Amino acid sequence: MRIHVNLEGTRYPVDVNRQATFYDVRSLLQEKSGVPAHKLRIMLTTQPLSRDATEREAENQETLVHAGIRQGMVLSAFVEASRMKLTIQTCGCLGHEKYPLFVHASDTIADIKTHIRQAKGVPTHLQKLLVTKPSYNEFTDKSQSLADYRIDDLSTIYLLLDRVSIPSTAFNIQVQTGGKSGKSISLDVASDTKVAAVKTLIQDRKGIPVDQQRLIFAGQQLHDCLYLAECGVAPGSSLQLVLKLRGC
Repeated sequence: MRIHVNLEGTRYPVDVNRQATFYDVRSLLQEKSGVPAHKLRIMLTTQPLSRDATEREAENQETLVHAGIRQGMVLSAFVEASRMKLTIQTCGCLGHEKYPLFVHASDTIADIKTHIRQAKGVPTHLQKLLVTKPSYNEFTDKSQSLADYRIDDLSTIYLLLDRVSIPSTAFNIQVQTGGKSGKSISLDVASDTKVAAVKTLIQDRKGIPVDQQRLIFAGQQLHDCLYLAECGVAPGSSLQLVLKLRGC
């Protein structure tokens, strides 16, 4: 189907499938307008015929059909110059993975660490962030913004662990394995036991393959290479086991 997007005084025709996402629309609009997709904001009007009509931004993974977009509809978009796309590159025991992070120049280093914690489960106090271009620079002041550090759009930030020695203290934890049924198992671990090792213990006890396990504590998924003490897990703590969906 064909929709239209108004951007800075120009109406662009965009041919898409109803199952396409707004990320797809932004990418097509980038090809037509030359504006980087991550700087484009597409706005949707909720309850357009009501006095209570409001605007909201279309989410990247939201599909057109879910948003009620039909053939011939006209959408509005604008450019947010301060929006930036960073690449977070994990290093060391975190593996070597790259993933995008969408932020603003005014975001502080503390904000960036919070985004990473939410996305990757690495506690903020363990994150060591640095850039190597145009020169080596470690982000030591959490109150400074990306603009203060002169971080440009499309920059790469490297994420490492900033850890200290952890004394080994044995204790017992509970792992909720039954969801709403409330079933749990008790495990003997230590403060310097890694999350990956806990998953192995669960596999031995319950037969659940390690690669199908996700461990949640205090609402946050735990990263395999972290020690339990680094995650705040203490004697008597209760972890939740969630199974990964096949293909995820």
